Amino acid sequence: MPRSVFKDLKTFTKNISRHAEKVFRRRESMRDALAGVASDTKKLGKHASSKKTAEHRKAAMKLVKQGREAYNARNDTLAESLFRDAVIADETCALAHAYLGHALYRQGRTTEAENAWRRATMVEPGSDGADKAFRSLQRLDKKKKSYNEYLDDRLRNG
Repeated sequence: MPRSVFKDLKTFTKNISRHAEKVFRRRESMRDALAGVASDTKKLGKHASSKKTAEHRKAAMKLVKQGREAYNARNDTLAESLFRDAVIADETCALAHAYLGHALYRQGRTTEAENAWRRATMVEPGSDGADKAFRSLQRLDKKKKSYNEYLDDRLRNG
């Protein structure tokens, strides 16, 4: 385990000891001590999960970078696979969802692409990936409207 985890656990253990001592000396009720320990446990869990999240994000971004290289080389199936792996590594990475949508769209899988772009806008609103996905959704919507207008015109004018 990294040194910082040991430090966190040491602090957590100290806090438990302090609560136990206060209860023993009747300076704190058992209820308050348990509430304090619960709070410390929650803090430790959040701290540990934030480190884990950072590791997942780093792995996802590495896969996104590889996927972009494959996408730019027009290897869409490999790019799709790498972007899907990035989404698995960190499902809150909007950039991975956005680029997955691009790879799917280029393969003609419009519905799947649209779903990936919508997911990107939901998992990390306001991020660069969400912005890219939103612009792609706007372009797709514009194309759909244009095509529908074309079909309506053809039906009216034969």
